[in-house]
Amino acid sequence: MNRIPAILAAAILVAAAAPNRLLAQEVGEKAAAASREEAAREAAEAWLSLIAAEKYEESWNEASSHFRAAMTAADWARAAASVAGQTGALLSRRLSEARYTTALPGAPAGEYIVLIYSSSFGHAPDVQELVTMILEDGRWRVIGYFVRPAQGD
Repeated sequence: MNRIPAILAAAILVAAAAPNRLLAQEVGEKAAAASREEAAREAAEAWLSLIAAEKYEESWNEASSHFRAAMTAADWARAAASVAGQTGALLSRRLSEARYTTALPGAPAGEYIVLIYSSSFGHAPDVQELVTMILEDGRWRVIGYFVRPAQGD
């Protein structure tokens, strides 16, 4: 008779430990996701600061290999300067969304974070900046950058 309560007690302990392991795994995964998004955000904002400082060639050098393969540094400098001329000086920028994915249409397989900023510029007071980051060689790098009219938060 003493074996049955001991077996039941062991079964109860195992059953009680399973949800705790799942909870710990879920907490660990959420922390990893938050850390991943923070690293991508920091890299994106450092890259955006290069554009704001009109350091277009440096921003091209810091972008992903896919970005650099899509256009020359001179083409990027012309495009970035054109956008800056149309939008004017940055007044404010606030991260409104960050999405992690492993697949984007027309993009190579990889790890991506799409960052959407609600931004205001001197000539464009209500726009969104979309900065798509790819994990390349252990670093988050820009693979795409777009400015579009605000879509609503």
